[in-house]
Amino acid sequence: MSLTMFITFAFFMSCTKDDNRGDTGQNPPMKGTLVYPSADELIVYSFADKTERKAFSEGYGYNVSADGSMFLWFDYDAFESESTVHIHRFDNIESSDSFTTSYAIENTPDFRPGSESLGVLVKSADEPLLRTDFHLVDHTGKSLAMVPHVKDFAFSPDGDDLIIAAEALDAQGNPAGYAIATISDFAVEGQAVSKIGPAEKVSQPFSI
Repeated sequence: MSLTMFITFAFFMSCTKDDNRGDTGQNPPMKGTLVYPSADELIVYSFADKTERKAFSEGYGYNVSADGSMFLWFDYDAFESESTVHIHRFDNIESSDSFTTSYAIENTPDFRPGSESLGVLVKSADEPLLRTDFHLVDHTGKSLAMVPHVKDFAFSPDGDDLIIAAEALDAQGNPAGYAIATISDFAVEGQAVSKIGPAEKVSQPFSI
């Protein structure tokens, strides 16, 4: 489970525990619910009446926006070497905005909180290098920013910073584990990295 999906789950659950909260900006029909994938289905569970319903079943690799208004899924066509991302709104599930890219997307894209952009992890097109890169894209698939050599990533809750896991190298350039770094002001078009915060090296591979 990605960090973004986990935060989304916690957000939905917290809404059910305090009915006196103000307007959270969440889609009203989704308040008091838990949204989660089950095989190729997206399920919505209601805490009020303790029932679940199938919201969508035509895709896989789902992710939900932090405000609960949208979800997405993607597929990769190995024969065409292209990926297609489908973005739906919960208030109009039958329609979607889709875009196709020449990137081989590695895992489900994440919604960037407070933004109309998405974060995706893709296989590098720089043959014969074997690496994955982070791309920030808009809803048409246009790349807005890129960070190379990223193994995994997560957005900060406000969407301002990017947290990445990257392979750490020693002084001789040999792999020496993984490092976690925070990148601020990363979403500048044509600019890969702006400010990188202190990195903490860990000895074993992990997933954010």
